[in-house]
Amino acid sequence: MSGLEQIIKPVEDEEIFEVVRRRLFDNIGNPQVIELVLNRYKNTYHNRRSDLPNQTDRMEYINKMRKSYPFHPELIDMFRLKWGQDSRFQRTRGVLRLLASIVKDLWTRRGSLTGTQALIHTSDVNLSNLPTLTGTITSLMGSQWETVIHADVIGTSSNAYKIDNEDPNNNIGKYNLTQGIATTILMASLGNLQNKGLTIEELKLCILKPSAFNHSEVNSALNKLEQVAHYLYSTNVGSRSYWFQSKPNINILVNQAKAEIGQADISGEIINRLNAQTRNISKIKVLVNPANDIPEQKNLTLVILGPEYATQPGSINTKTKKQIEQIAQNKGNSSRIYRNTILYLACSEIGLGMLHSKLLEYLACAKIQAEYSGQIEPEQKKDILERKAEYDKQANTLLIAAYNIVCKYSVSEGLEKIEIKDFAQDFNTQLSSNLFNNIKEEEWLLESQLA
Repeated sequence: MSGLEQIIKPVEDEEIFEVVRRRLFDNIGNPQVIELVLNRYKNTYHNRRSDLPNQTDRMEYINKMRKSYPFHPELIDMFRLKWGQDSRFQRTRGVLRLLASIVKDLWTRRGSLTGTQALIHTSDVNLSNLPTLTGTITSLMGSQWETVIHADVIGTSSNAYKIDNEDPNNNIGKYNLTQGIATTILMASLGNLQNKGLTIEELKLCILKPSAFNHSEVNSALNKLEQVAHYLYSTNVGSRSYWFQSKPNINILVNQAKAEIGQADISGEIINRLNAQTRNISKIKVLVNPANDIPEQKNLTLVILGPEYATQPGSINTKTKKQIEQIAQNKGNSSRIYRNTILYLACSEIGLGMLHSKLLEYLACAKIQAEYSGQIEPEQKKDILERKAEYDKQANTLLIAAYNIVCKYSVSEGLEKIEIKDFAQDFNTQLSSNLFNNIKEEEWLLESQLA
């Protein structure tokens, strides 16, 4: 093997493809079938050329694919160019040994694979079945990478597995796409600091297949993974790139902070936002989550109920109905005289659920910013600041959509309701314009009251 040990040099890069083919396969199949496969990949790469590295739309790359067949060249290059930077990795024997184990595992699983398997991609590598490969990773990078692998990449408790199983019927689930993405990024994380990780274009080149999932589903799965993975990192310097590290990222701290935030914290945040966003409304008097002893309201007044009175638009629940009736009929211990001047705004249960989730993220970031600022890295501080700003913006949008049930109570008609289905950009406009338009269309109030 002494001669083979020296074949991988910059000037002889592609000799490895011939060595792999000769050592692992007696026969690689019908040449016509191979050309058909290559042509399908060529068309796919041409159609998606704006989402892939420039070289993939050139004949030189198709020729490289022809030489590496049945492996996708990025799989071989992953070992050859990234892992091969470590002098402890046997760049010929190591590549052959790992590729042989991958082929054996795929052959064993051939009956359960999804879609056509024209080439062997990095995303086809199932680390759960490849102790030789995971053992090489921990040997080169350290035993702490075992934690990285099981937390984010493989096993039923990994974050990638959980994402793939959110909906087993969509392409992300059917192709185990997130696990393929995580495996690919993990494999690309070995090597020196200057050459680790992958850009989104490089990641798609490793993963995309003809007549399979859409390239946008790679983005979707990656975005989900980035939100929950414990050891995944990215940078916006130059092209956005992704890699794993053995050091936990900010997501672990976010999850810890979320566990410390209670229902009362979220309800309080909703009330605070409602107060802040209705403070300057002049068209109608607004009372946010008032006590039951509301004084007489001679002028038109909107009572915004607290989130504990969330209900369904089609059927107001008993708790919410009783609260509205209590306010409408009584002012403290005496009966209310002016009952037709008060409208009620409640949130929907579905809308509240979505708002709850986003505010939990927002409050977790705020908690980290307030309590852990001195313990996190500058890049993590920036990450938290950006997340908090985005969650804040999304929460305000969801607040408008959640509070979309307007109610009116009268002795003669009882409780009536309107579901608002159009939403403004801000809460002030939502109440001053959309809410008024809806109640005007229903002829709930006199023109004098709407003026």
